[in-house]
Amino acid sequence: MRRLHAILAGIVFALTASFGLTSSDQSLELRAQLAGAPTQVYSAAELFRDLVAASVEPHAKRWDIPAPTGLRPCCALGHNLGVAIGPVPVPVVRLDNILPPNLFGRHRYNSNLIRLAVHPRNGVGLREQNGLLYTCGGGIVDTAHIRDYADLTVYLYSLLEPRLATAQTIELPEQAGRRLLHLRKIEAPALTGERRRELALALAGWISFQLSIWHEAASWYGWSSLPMFPETVSAFSPEDLYTNMLGIRLAFELIGARRVRSQTDYESAMDEAMPRLLARLGAMPASLSRSVISAIDGQWWTSSQRLPHRELLQLRSFETGPVLAPLRVPRRRLQQKLGTYEADYCAAWEDHPVVLEVPERSGDVSLSQIVTIEIEPQDDLARAMPSAGDGDARITQHELAEVVAAIAQAERRASADVTQAAHSGAMTANAWEVNRTR
Repeated sequence: MRRLHAILAGIVFALTASFGLTSSDQSLELRAQLAGAPTQVYSAAELFRDLVAASVEPHAKRWDIPAPTGLRPCCALGHNLGVAIGPVPVPVVRLDNILPPNLFGRHRYNSNLIRLAVHPRNGVGLREQNGLLYTCGGGIVDTAHIRDYADLTVYLYSLLEPRLATAQTIELPEQAGRRLLHLRKIEAPALTGERRRELALALAGWISFQLSIWHEAASWYGWSSLPMFPETVSAFSPEDLYTNMLGIRLAFELIGARRVRSQTDYESAMDEAMPRLLARLGAMPASLSRSVISAIDGQWWTSSQRLPHRELLQLRSFETGPVLAPLRVPRRRLQQKLGTYEADYCAAWEDHPVVLEVPERSGDVSLSQIVTIEIEPQDDLARAMPSAGDGDARITQHELAEVVAAIAQAERRASADVTQAAHSGAMTANAWEVNRTR
């Protein structure tokens, strides 16, 4: 994961973020929030349907989409997080991380840097607003992940769709090492019209998701875009891979609606779709999201640690599909920590998690037979990672599952010294929710 893209990015975010102030009459505020609790639930298919109006210009000039060159700087699980540089705490700076569901800012393709803009109501702030929300149907969601993997999927689709009839190797921008796509030739008669677009779309989504797993694995081993700030703290955070798939599915909808013909139209479509998607998913008001994330302090994360300490994250999810069930906070936990009224906010969603699927086939074609993803890890990562059987440091999608399994085993060993009561409480609650939602 890409937490701490720079400590300066975090500081800017902290200075522009909400401080979570509540009204003087908290009971009235809570009552108003509960009156707006979601009553309609959506399946995974319904969630993405008709999020944007389809383009009426089918013959518009194609956008020559550049490759994304980085990831957005956001957001470690938790809120009101302290920061340290080495062993030294940074005074005053606190990262709220929680995003109000009505303040998303304007999407910008490949926005991997802090971009300031003037907001008519809120003054100077980030052009894009990113952060965490708690949703009834999908648990914790990170909007930066949605944006990143929507961008990547749109790019990969534009890259692959015209190339499917030719065997070739495509090199993507480096991320913790060289990333190569080896495409096999597909006979042209099978690639006419809609079938070609379907296959390219499925491939783009599948490759995006595999690359997101690689990012988590590299982060766990200490890789970061800034070497001073390792991102191990938030690798395989419970919301990461699920939220990545939300972004991929969102890109599917925008591509199908022909809203990627220009950068301006794509960004406008994202501005339309993001609030609608998260509203359908049952996004909580910011104050309730803070309360829910506070309720899992000590189980999923701990406020006793500062960024970037790896022990800040207490629970990691190594579920890599093809079925991705959201990790939602059990209702009984919310009742114990917050009270019945707050726990009832998501009552309509109690038995309706939004379960996502990673595309592995398109029709009768296995996607892994069409393309091989090959990664050549940087030397320091190659030395840290479990070796492929013959000692070759290169990783394909086939070895990636072994890498994740090794990380999960190492994480269990690393957590062995944590108090059994605290750790088993988190895992028991999580296992209860996962088993119940499948």
